[in-house]
Amino acid sequence: MLAKYNFFCSLLFCLFCFTTEFQLQAQLQHFQQNDIPYIEVEGSAEKEIIPDEIYTRITLRERTEGKKTISVTSQEEELKKGIQSLGLSLDDLSFSDADADFIKIKWRKKGVISQAQYTMKTIDASSTAKLFELLDELKIKDAFIVKIDYSEKEILRKELKIKAIKVAKEKAKYLVEAIDNSLGKPLKILEISENRPRYDYQYMGRQSNFVLDDIVYESEESIPELQFEKLKYRYEVYVAFEIK
Repeated sequence: MLAKYNFFCSLLFCLFCFTTEFQLQAQLQHFQQNDIPYIEVEGSAEKEIIPDEIYTRITLRERTEGKKTISVTSQEEELKKGIQSLGLSLDDLSFSDADADFIKIKWRKKGVISQAQYTMKTIDASSTAKLFELLDELKIKDAFIVKIDYSEKEILRKELKIKAIKVAKEKAKYLVEAIDNSLGKPLKILEISENRPRYDYQYMGRQSNFVLDDIVYESEESIPELQFEKLKYRYEVYVAFEIK
């Protein structure tokens, strides 16, 4: 499945590059046919941001400990109490399946007859580490980070795109002035690329491995300090300016 996903992403990237190149060549021919003197430049801007939205998928499964059955409901109650004791908000805990409180699953394995799946949002590495420590204490072994994000990414995108086009304009300006000409109006503006930060982190509970930043830790004793790499946002633009 992962191989198919990577192939599909590569195919889309190649298609995007081909389309962009075709558009640039078509525009170049247009300028040449109309005998417009012009200059082509590219501008880029990037910024690294600490993620402030970390989403953890938590799965509760009914299990047995000796002769005692630990229900999903009782685990849910303990989880909510623990979350509140950490100073985290229950508003950030939601069912992963919006259509049903419980996802019923029949298993052949004895002691596991149903499960409930939740998503918990935390705002930093510290609160996320505390959440995993709580899950470890509650013997909840199936939890993993499914997504990290930045809450004001749309504002950041706008700022970086504006900065990228200003960089392109400044570059074109000093190049044109170097040949004793002046910069005219923009003839073409095209976004070349936009990166999409993606991370894969996983935690599978006590007596399993804790995987973070491609480093594997044994988690039998304690969970290591969580550290997230900054999200890097980068935008590139192509601009053609008229030369006066």
